[in-house]
Amino acid sequence: MYSFFKYTLATANDKEPLHNKSLVVLYHFYLTLLLEEKVYVCRTCHNTKNN
Repeated sequence: MYSFFKYTLATANDKEPLHNKSLVVLYHFYLTLLLEEKVYVCRTCHNTKNN
């Protein structure tokens, strides 16, 4: 996961057009959503097993 943060920072610091930076931010946001969804599903699964 650390490599994604590193990639985002490196791209944001570069002298690139604004639309490229926006794509990186969206990509980063998408990854975060995926990660949160997986955590939520795991917690739901865990809670169901315990009840």
